Amino acid sequence: MSDVEPLEEFLSKLDTGEKMSPVEKAAKLIADSGATIIEGGQEAYYDKLKDAIFIPEKSAFENEQKYYQAAIHQLAHWSGHESRLNRPMNGKYGSMDYAREEMRAAIAAIMIGGQLKLGHDFGQHKTYMGAFSKILKEEPFEIAKAARDAQRIVGLLTGESRDRGQKQSSPKAVVFEKGDEIAYMDTVYKVLEAYKNKSIRVEDADGSRRIVKPSDNLYSSLLEAKTNPREREMAETEDIEQEETFKISR
Repeated sequence: MSDVEPLEEFLSKLDTGEKMSPVEKAAKLIADSGATIIEGGQEAYYDKLKDAIFIPEKSAFENEQKYYQAAIHQLAHWSGHESRLNRPMNGKYGSMDYAREEMRAAIAAIMIGGQLKLGHDFGQHKTYMGAFSKILKEEPFEIAKAARDAQRIVGLLTGESRDRGQKQSSPKAVVFEKGDEIAYMDTVYKVLEAYKNKSIRVEDADGSRRIVKPSDNLYSSLLEAKTNPREREMAETEDIEQEETFKISR
């Protein structure tokens, strides 16, 4: 997280030369996303099957601010489609998997609301507070995972990820090097040799040695563990079974 600048500095940059109102900025963010938004009905929700956001007309809300707060929350769900950030979004309403997605959308919407100075309607989340509490009690690492995913949502919707990509050069491909020590599945693999054909010779903590080829499952797992050691550690703490559904409501 060393590349994340302090919040006060980031917000001060947003204030420089600011001419648009929070509502205008929210409207622009939604328009720039290219999301399909259909107004009408009594409920705000994202339909995964149709890849569309359904939301009541503006006149149904207390004010424009409330409308855009609800729209941004649904836009956060929209970001999870397989063609975008590809998050697991198959939990049925009332399930823990459903609540996990709600947690991510809520955090992202709060962050975007803060950036735009639009605010956020915390009342939307009353239904999920019990589930949130249960998840965080049983899986403490989930808040870190949710925050990570929320940051990705914010990056996609605000264009920060695109801007960062334009400013930085192409990332160097991650490869194994002799001497690498990689923690994976309750042991540590040491790379003894890295061959020109990309195969590697490794030794685990018990002293067992083997050649691992790029076609082996262990190869890709070790490469991912080297690239994201913290994410791999957290990912091993859960085994989630997904159920089929097509709606993620607010």
